[in-house]
Amino acid sequence: GDNYVAFMHLEDGTMLYASPGSIAMFGILPEEVIGRHFTQVVEWTEETLAILPGNMENLKRFGRVNGLELSYRHPNGELKVVNVNEHVANNDDGSIKHFEGLAEDITRRKQIELALVESEQRFDLAVTATDEGIWDTNLITDEYFYSPRYLSMLGYEPQEWAGGLDAFKDRIHPDEVESVLNQITLSEQSDTDRFEIEFRMRHKLGHYINILSRGIIIRNSDGRPIRRIGTH
Repeated sequence: GDNYVAFMHLEDGTMLYASPGSIAMFGILPEEVIGRHFTQVVEWTEETLAILPGNMENLKRFGRVNGLELSYRHPNGELKVVNVNEHVANNDDGSIKHFEGLAEDITRRKQIELALVESEQRFDLAVTATDEGIWDTNLITDEYFYSPRYLSMLGYEPQEWAGGLDAFKDRIHPDEVESVLNQITLSEQSDTDRFEIEFRMRHKLGHYINILSRGIIIRNSDGRPIRRIGTH
């Protein structure tokens, strides 16, 4: 497929073969690859060019290199990343014949990983910067998060909070438990992605405090709710 390129090159770096996937991955025809030094096939980044000599040494020393991530500039201007697995092919006398490998385009995966990291960083910043309590529910893994500010509103330290849905449900005023849970369920079943609920929760000292909870529902591509996140 277009996400994979099989290749071969000599010990001196001269390319012997590249599969048709090179057109999409590197923007170059397979026949144009042959005879070039592997450093001249595409516009590798400086970081990649810096590690390629060491990679060759490791290949010759250990006979195999797996999971090598290399970045380059595609002719269309896009910065792309490939994951390379490579091994030595030997002659009958044990000498090196050539090197064979497979490159996989992992650009999209790296973009998603970076987006997730940035998202988590923004979330962590929001948790520490806001004066509101933040809660987060993963509906797939059944994991619950309550920020320190959320807990302090109710008089608790993080280590005192059991967590989970029960910790939340058990502290809602008895007259309002059913209504609150129904409103949450209805918001998940409806087309709306936002909800707002007012209710009372029991403080650690025993009295009730008024809560205004605003939340959003995150859905997957099928429209199924996978996460709830919001503030108190």
